[in-house]
Amino acid sequence: MVLRALGMWSVAPTQLSGDEAAQLEASLGTAVDAAAGAAVALPAGVAAVDALRWLAQERPVLFHGTGRGDLETLSPVRQSSDTSAFGNQQAVFATQDPVWAMFFAVLDRSNPEFRSTRNGASTVIGGRREFGPRYFFAVNDAMTRERMWRPGVVYVVDRKGFMPDARDLGVIDNAQWASVAPVKWLAKVRVTPEDFPFRNATFGYRTDESELRTFARIRRAGKRR
Repeated sequence: MVLRALGMWSVAPTQLSGDEAAQLEASLGTAVDAAAGAAVALPAGVAAVDALRWLAQERPVLFHGTGRGDLETLSPVRQSSDTSAFGNQQAVFATQDPVWAMFFAVLDRSNPEFRSTRNGASTVIGGRREFGPRYFFAVNDAMTRERMWRPGVVYVVDRKGFMPDARDLGVIDNAQWASVAPVKWLAKVRVTPEDFPFRNATFGYRTDESELRTFARIRRAGKRR
């Protein structure tokens, strides 16, 4: 109810034909199983977000988004701060949610105008069915929309060696995992800003404004999708 009341955003269920799923199994699935550390070209006509969400359902993997496509190993070095103890540790961070990883892949944090971001991917676990995932994405308002984005890479990693963040209130899964050891990735997929489903909804906030004020604007921003 809280996620719905905030107006957090959702993505429509992925719908792939049998032929598209078979093509993904032969390309992306095979590359992950081989753990060869290869860049994967997705089948023509299959959106990157659909391909990665398919993989999240088919393999026990996590996703790490970044603008750097030249990484051989993901290192546990954090260059920014976080408001939570879990998120502020020196670790490799990844998520089971490829939509969230895609945001970090295409957000241009190398832009000198970038200062901070507020974002989230939350799912309520328990009861007869899950609710979510629900999202929001905001960036400090000095970042103009035209300069906010860049092409990036989503790295696919094995879940082994990662620990999940504790659930809020015991039921809200915030989709964040961490490994304090370096991680060798299994495969990578190049993505563009146009692949990110919330590119137009991402909104700006003042760095001195409260998180509550930012949250109050989530529903209105989501109407721009």
